[in-house]
Amino acid sequence: MKRCCICDKDLVRLRGEVSAQWENRRYCSHACARLKPRKTIADRLSPIKVDRNGCWNWQASKNNKGYGQLRIEGRGVLAHRLSYIFHKGEIPPGGCILHSCDNPACINPDHLRVGTKAHNTADMMAKGRHRAGNAKLSVAEQNEIRASAEAGNVLAARYGVAPSTITRIRGVVRW
Repeated sequence: MKRCCICDKDLVRLRGEVSAQWENRRYCSHACARLKPRKTIADRLSPIKVDRNGCWNWQASKNNKGYGQLRIEGRGVLAHRLSYIFHKGEIPPGGCILHSCDNPACINPDHLRVGTKAHNTADMMAKGRHRAGNAKLSVAEQNEIRASAEAGNVLAARYGVAPSTITRIRGVVRW
């Protein structure tokens, strides 16, 4: 007989419960299921893959800018901020977490440091990661396209833009 992993009561197979449900069930009631042990922060930060640069790349959900995200107690949290707090301590009010590796998916605490929005902007400008207006490509990406000998349609697919955009960038036409 199977037993509840919280209260140790016998599990009774429910009417209409298919075999797969019965085999996977570990709790006798919804009340016991709500009492199941919560994952620790370390467990929550575990879906990573380490790359050759030492980045701990987040493998779970990411936002549209590539930053890892998860929910804790119903609130959305960025994975790199949680990693910083877990490994190094609190983030000062108004503080930003900057990546020395420029990899938004990285949660390696050795690659993270506290800064201000001004520090973040200065870092972005110094490394050529800024975009002019509402441009889709950064200045650095535009320079890569100009320097590349690859076909325009190949570059367009890689950067997620139209081939005509590649032609305009190579021709230094304002786009």
